[in-house]
Parts: sequence; structure tokens; C-alpha cells
Amino acid sequence: MVSDEWKKKREMFRAILDELAERAKEYYDKGRVAISYRPDELILVRDNTAGPREERWIGPFEVAKMQDEGVVVVRDTEDKSLGLRHPAIAV
Repeated sequence: MVSDEWKKKREMFRAILDELAERAKEYYDKGRVAISYRPDELILVRDNTAGPREERWIGPFEVAKMQDEGVVVVRDTEDKSLGLRHPAIAV
């Protein structure tokens, strides 16, 4: 059985952790710029796995739709492949 004192301490620590999480989110989002694309717009995708002598950008890919904040669903153009399991990309 958990005593009332432990319950109060747990609630206090939970409140502190929630406050710290909110501060971290605000700090992270401070310099973030929202990017939005329109359907049928062409975009390039950065390949973070490219070596020093390989192309860093692949595409163009056609925007199928924007999902949640910062997630783009693309269609291949000109038979170029993303090599992903699904066509959703976080931008």
C-alpha cells in the first residue's frame, strides 16, 4: 500500500517533470520554422546516408499531401525511388 506522503511526492515530481518537458519543447521550437508544401509541388529530399562523393539531394518528388505538422507524403517522378518503406517524409 502506498502512503499518502508517497502519492503527494509522486504528484509533485510528475508536475516538475511536466514543467521541464514543456520548457524543453519551448527551447526546441524557438528557432523552428514551419515548412508547408502544396500538393503537386516538386521537392528535393536530402539523403543523410550519402557519402562524400555522392549526391546529397535526391528527387524531384511530387508532393501528394501534407500530413501532420512537418510530414509530407510524396509520389515518385521519373522513376526515382526514395528507397523507403513508405512515402512519408519528415521535413
